[in-house]
Amino acid sequence: MKNKLRILVCFVVLAFTYSCKEEVATIEKQTYTKDEIELVSKLKETSLTLCNIVNSPEVVSEVNSIVKINIDYGRDEEARFRDLIGEEKSVFFDETTKQKSPALNRVMRSKVASIYEYLVNNDIQIYWPYSENWDGISTPLITYAPLDENQTTVYAYKANANGFIDSVLIDENYAKNNPVWIINQNETSYKELPAFVKKQYVKNGVLFLSPKANSKRVKYAAPTALNDPNSIYNISLGKVKATQQWDTWMAGGSEFRFRMVGATPSGTTGVISDYSVGVIAVEFTRKEIGNKVTKDINSLINIDWAPDETFNGFAVWEEDGGSSTQKVEFNVGYKDIKVGATFNIGNVDDLIYQIGLERLPFFSSNQNDIGNGLWNDFRVYSSGGVYWSLPWTILPKAY
Repeated sequence: MKNKLRILVCFVVLAFTYSCKEEVATIEKQTYTKDEIELVSKLKETSLTLCNIVNSPEVVSEVNSIVKINIDYGRDEEARFRDLIGEEKSVFFDETTKQKSPALNRVMRSKVASIYEYLVNNDIQIYWPYSENWDGISTPLITYAPLDENQTTVYAYKANANGFIDSVLIDENYAKNNPVWIINQNETSYKELPAFVKKQYVKNGVLFLSPKANSKRVKYAAPTALNDPNSIYNISLGKVKATQQWDTWMAGGSEFRFRMVGATPSGTTGVISDYSVGVIAVEFTRKEIGNKVTKDINSLINIDWAPDETFNGFAVWEEDGGSSTQKVEFNVGYKDIKVGATFNIGNVDDLIYQIGLERLPFFSSNQNDIGNGLWNDFRVYSSGGVYWSLPWTILPKAY
């Protein structure tokens, strides 16, 4: 997950008096848009504002609780201001849960009144890396994501006993052992999220995976025939593991997306791409990637790879957002006809893997080890530090 800001500056907010140690950063001269400059200003103001309330153990605990709710629904270690202080309904919890955060609502809303609308309407959030390591006592340092995405050390802020704000130079190793709040902007719009609290996990063709969304486990069986027209050939995304961080530590963990595209006949001689199964989104926190955690997904990615579908397309990318102008292309086929299949992803998304899979070689080799071992007797594929399996289930057609 990339946030949209990467600048680090020490500045003065009129509402506060604070001191800063000398902060020197070399940043290549660039041209920023009006929106980027405004976003930088709001993040800086928010960071310094929070320094004056983060000393409240009750507030920190309440933020931690909302971060945990996000994790439970397969999101990153984040708490959006829309959920923290917003008046509109949350997709993560009902109003009863929200009323359990009185200190957070009371204190934060009064402190950020001047930028309240901006925070709740622009996906601004508190990102808390390695939140599981919090001891329940320590006060977080607060910073914001720099414009220079290659910057590994940043200045974080804390209020001292005299009411001034000091700055401390930190890096990811510090955040692993000490609480740090990073103010940034989530690249996934709140409008794109399903109503998790209502047990909805799919929106706009994207399945947001989590233990809550996928409690049913698929039982995989070896096929008795690979080309039986009376059978349904389900393909699932079995397990997923990530061993490489795809974003900088201040940007968050990585959200990987998987898609399989089939082919279906059109008219008497034509073939068109079949996008009937949407996208599967799998989120990894930085700690999960560092610990090489394997997640059981077991969710259908192709409802039926029928014998006449000679080629299917498959792609993996890491979600970073932007305008949907980057093309993912491959061939799909039905009997003797091949056609090009295309769909768009964000222009700053990282395309990790794309391929046109031929049906018979896929089925005949999908249980062979190619050096990554086997998961539930199925091949483990890999690219860019991402590992996945594509097990099948073969069922009789119902007539």
